[in-house]
Amino acid sequence: MIPTIHDLKDLKSYYRIPILNYKPLKEQLNISNLEKYKWLCSNSKFCNSESILLGFNLRREQIIEGIESGALVIHNQKDLKGGTFVRLRNLSVAEIKHSTVNYPSLKFKIYGITGTKGKTTTAWFAYQMLQKIGLKPAYIGTLGLFFGSHHVRTLNTTPSLDFILNCLLLLQSLGCKSIVCECSSIGLEQGRVDGIDFDGVFFTGFGHDHLDYHKDLKNYFAAKKKLFSLLEKSRKSKKIGVVIGNSTWSNRIFNQFKDKFLCFKINSQKLKLISLKLKSSEFEYEGTVFKVKFFFKPFFLYVVGLVKLFEKHLGISIDKLIINTLKLPPGRFELISDFVFVDYAHTPESLESAILAIKSVSQKHLTVVFGCGGNRDPSKRPAMGRVASELADYVILTNDNPRNEEPVKIVEDIVSGIQKDNFMVILNRRKAIQRGLKLALKLKGNLLVAGKGHETEQIVGNRKFNFDDRLVVKQALQKLNDSLHT
Repeated sequence: MIPTIHDLKDLKSYYRIPILNYKPLKEQLNISNLEKYKWLCSNSKFCNSESILLGFNLRREQIIEGIESGALVIHNQKDLKGGTFVRLRNLSVAEIKHSTVNYPSLKFKIYGITGTKGKTTTAWFAYQMLQKIGLKPAYIGTLGLFFGSHHVRTLNTTPSLDFILNCLLLLQSLGCKSIVCECSSIGLEQGRVDGIDFDGVFFTGFGHDHLDYHKDLKNYFAAKKKLFSLLEKSRKSKKIGVVIGNSTWSNRIFNQFKDKFLCFKINSQKLKLISLKLKSSEFEYEGTVFKVKFFFKPFFLYVVGLVKLFEKHLGISIDKLIINTLKLPPGRFELISDFVFVDYAHTPESLESAILAIKSVSQKHLTVVFGCGGNRDPSKRPAMGRVASELADYVILTNDNPRNEEPVKIVEDIVSGIQKDNFMVILNRRKAIQRGLKLALKLKGNLLVAGKGHETEQIVGNRKFNFDDRLVVKQALQKLNDSLHT
């Protein structure tokens, strides 16, 4: 019943977990003869006669679908015929799930990372550091699930609670000792990490994003802050929080939780830059000198925060040589050639930071190719247009993942924030990248392709097409190089 790597590649792993402990179910549901059921499900489409469907948060038609599948359906809709009406006694649905698989999060050291930008980079750094320390870590986040030689793609930055629990069961069987998990605002609000016993949490900062879902910054921030509340509830004996920055948002979190558990704030004003180069930088924080192989200054604070987190929580001293080996995650300031950068920047703040970072290490002409995702927060589009136009030398607007929105309308939203005449529109992303490369080569400048980073698909309508900015850049460079030698 313990999931395998193959099992995690099946969509079922997102919506059901094996029943390893029947006692909590019997106590909560007051139902006998449960042993004939093997699975605890949260989606009616993956039920059968061997399943118990927890229907407390499901729509009426989903509950009926579960009943028709032959599953034992537990629900709280008193007027519904069929299934079993139950009022939970003292456990939430998340707690029932954790107890059913014997609380696997207690078996690991688990660190949660949240923030508007920098989650993937921070989590990827943490994953590498824990590897070097010898804590046999796993990474769960935007890039998928990583453990040793194993890699599984995930549907979301923060997968469903069922998927995470299945991961924990598998990782425990493989000898994993620690886990780094990216915790998105939507994942936090939807309860995808509820009940996990975290050891440490990390806040990278806060900015404008996901208002299509959260509606306003207040709700968005509340979702981010929830990760620290989950740490407060954790049954781990030693708990540590790290807050990056000195913004109003960072201070709110720090002040609310500093008396709940050990909490550190990493302040950018204490960071002293020694040298800043494209492939190597050096900085000092509170008397300690760090050497890294990247140039983006916000990442320096993430490194300091992680060192503080692990040294205090694990009671060790981290060799600074480990820091100098850290590699950026795929699609984060990924240098494809000496003048082409591919980055995931998809918010006004992250796009601004990316442009300024490149300008800080190179004064060459900078062309930026980017677009905005469809069916996502439209309010950030004008701001991204304004930032790109004001800070870059030239901008090529193109498609990102238009999804079910009209691409022309998305670009019009971006253009509404632009006040300079230094841009053009090429909706075909491949052609936009090719034009950007030709312009950068002609002017002996740099090119930033922003928005998709590590992604390997482009979503147009309801269809997905193979599309990797990095591969497109390499192919275009090869084509241009071939043309010079023919």
